[in-house]
Amino acid sequence: MTIPLGRLPLPRTSDGLSLRLRQGIAEAVAPVLSNPTAMRILVRPDAPDIDLIDVDASGTAITSPLGPPGAHEPERQPQEEPGGAPVPAPGRLRHLQVRARPMEVLGAPVHLDARLRDLAIAWREEDGSGRLILAEPSAQSPLHGQVEIRISQAGLATAIERLGTHLLEGRGALDDVELEISGAAPGTLRISGSGRIRRGPLRARVRVGAQVDVQEADPHQPGAGSGPGSGPIGSGGAPTGGRPALVATLAQVRVASRHPVVAAMLAVAAKDLQGLQGRRVPLRSPEGEVGVTALRVTTGPDLSVSAVLGGGPA
Repeated sequence: MTIPLGRLPLPRTSDGLSLRLRQGIAEAVAPVLSNPTAMRILVRPDAPDIDLIDVDASGTAITSPLGPPGAHEPERQPQEEPGGAPVPAPGRLRHLQVRARPMEVLGAPVHLDARLRDLAIAWREEDGSGRLILAEPSAQSPLHGQVEIRISQAGLATAIERLGTHLLEGRGALDDVELEISGAAPGTLRISGSGRIRRGPLRARVRVGAQVDVQEADPHQPGAGSGPGSGPIGSGGAPTGGRPALVATLAQVRVASRHPVVAAMLAVAAKDLQGLQGRRVPLRSPEGEVGVTALRVTTGPDLSVSAVLGGGPA
């Protein structure tokens, strides 16, 4: 993420730089958020580091999965200036807090509380302007913190309808989505749902289901779990050094439709999904930039997910 800081020179005082940062954050998220002026932003700079960025996004909304055209274009490479190429000045963002109570995501109210720490940043000055770059997590600078999300199951169904219609790209629509996520056993989630696909004269209901088992990985067998249902999701607390990421196993996968044409179209997808059954998937990125070391899911009318992030080498 790149935060524009306006024309050079950048302010030398904490208050002046804090104002530039608040304005830049609002500008950076405006292409994605509706009503970005509702955000409340607190910044405590300590150049070249930043002690705290606290963003309250309550009252904002994400109405499109991808934002408007151009919102996710690749970042422009820095151009060489007279006297040499711009060299970013490195720093650290010690604490990043983002909360929303709630914000709207694809029509669904979502409560969010994210607390991340020790993020790599870089200050860049070029073309007469300043920018702050929040670096992507890496194996050398993995993501650490905790994220909590709460959404009603009815709201999640609404968001899935809008996302499905968006993915159909004008060729049809997804509606009448019904969804149920329940805790079948400690460490196990059961997912069942259905939705109606409309495309031209075609009307067909598709039914899906799956079971997800989440366990702590066996530290002696990287990527292996300790057995189905072997302990509650989120059985651990904050991550400690070397703590392995959790492992998810998919089971009882099904996708079907009574409509003969749609059933034939789903046959290939169903075969691919069946091939995923029983496969243990570590909840971490390949290089260890991001890893989930503890997870707690509470089901009911509201779905609540709390994840502890502790990236690092496998």
